[in-house]
Amino acid sequence: MGIFEALRGRGEEAESMPGTAGLASDPADEVTDAELRDRAADYVLPGFLDREEATVALRDYFELADDDPRPGQVIDQLWAARLAEQETWTERSDYQRLESAFDRLGSEGVLTRTNFTCCQNCGTTEIDDERTPAPAADYPWREWAYAFFHQQDAERLAEGPTVLMLSFSAFRPAADLDPELLAAAAAGDDGARRKVASGPTAASANSLWGPSATPV
Repeated sequence: MGIFEALRGRGEEAESMPGTAGLASDPADEVTDAELRDRAADYVLPGFLDREEATVALRDYFELADDDPRPGQVIDQLWAARLAEQETWTERSDYQRLESAFDRLGSEGVLTRTNFTCCQNCGTTEIDDERTPAPAADYPWREWAYAFFHQQDAERLAEGPTVLMLSFSAFRPAADLDPELLAAAAAGDDGARRKVASGPTAASANSLWGPSATPV
């Protein structure tokens, strides 16, 4: 089972989680156990936050007091359940496959980031600052393109069916892209655009039309 497979404590399954009896039992409490568990899954299951970060995020989301023990208890319960589930995995996880793909893109000059910034607007604004200087080269940066997914995308990985949205574009055309073909595509030649988009340097096509978000 992949790391992006959902294990959400909802409904009857949520009520059966060990150690949850008595949490938020006061009817005056506005936040229920089910709401806490449901939101906690968004922080734990994708795997990008540690236990303390997930607890703080859950507490902040519901604006609970610092001395309220429920966020920590719920995170601990879901964390333990997730670790137990991972022990049963026998195949390479989705995240491991994604990591390998991003490593390969990185070796080809594509900057990659996971769980990067809060949203796509912030991501496309801040990704420029992540580039690696290459002062000895004709182009001042090692990376010519980028691909990332942001924190909201990461949280959605806790939901099933799982779809990962990637934002991608290029800082400049790929070095091996025919300048005449690129110029024709920029001028509106549909045939040139199709060739650019379908070629081995297809990611550079996005430099013509701006950043994109595509499911994978």
